[in-house]
Amino acid sequence: MTFKEKPLNTGEKCKSKWSCCGQKCYYFSDELKNFEESKKSCKEMDSTLLKIEDREELNFIQSRLSYFYWIGLSRKGTRNQWTWEDKSMPFPKFDWIESNEGNCAYIKATKMSASDCSRFRRFICEKRNIDNLRYSDDSTLMAESEEELKSLLMKVKEESEEVGLKLNIQKTKIMASEPITSWEIDGETVSDFIFLGSKITADGDCRHEIKRSLLLGRKVMTNPDSTFKSRDITLPTKVHLVKSMVFPVVMYGFESWTVKKAEH
Repeated sequence: MTFKEKPLNTGEKCKSKWSCCGQKCYYFSDELKNFEESKKSCKEMDSTLLKIEDREELNFIQSRLSYFYWIGLSRKGTRNQWTWEDKSMPFPKFDWIESNEGNCAYIKATKMSASDCSRFRRFICEKRNIDNLRYSDDSTLMAESEEELKSLLMKVKEESEEVGLKLNIQKTKIMASEPITSWEIDGETVSDFIFLGSKITADGDCRHEIKRSLLLGRKVMTNPDSTFKSRDITLPTKVHLVKSMVFPVVMYGFESWTVKKAEH
């Protein structure tokens, strides 16, 4: 599976109506909704309700507020702990006024406090602002069924496009133990491909790959031939050389081998 790069907005740029601070983009809503509806609205924008991670972020958010806003802090009951949407705990010593009035948190310019979750307020959504994208030109996906592979492939395609990468279907190679019949494939169907430096075949036969690795190991052995034949070098040193120079070459990619009795 190969990606090709499209122009990508990075750095300090967020989408229209979103504000940027560090590696996050923030959306300050004008709509009034209850807590659950606010969470749903953020999710529809591929984001979550605000999670405040440090004092700097707290100061930035509060400097922009004139109203009350829902944030992603809540609890299941007055006897339960407060957690963010990702189940993490709020950082210590932040401007928090705990109250038994409700189980959902809101923020304003001077404080954060609890409120009844059914109250209608504005809300703040957040998402990561990707400014340093690193990716591999070729990637490998594995699945146990045709439907799982199709779903995984479409998910990767959609998520990649969000950050400026386009899946090159024409260069995508698909290998399966049996012919794929439930959906059409635009890419190339192959009987083998290279994974972790090893050739993987549709039938799981690794004999040729194991033989190739052994030949590469023998080739490495011939390079320092004079060293191995020298009487000035002790046997333990030669053993260490073999383990450090030859074994890594022979065993590279062995995690993907299917070893049968014949190969033992």
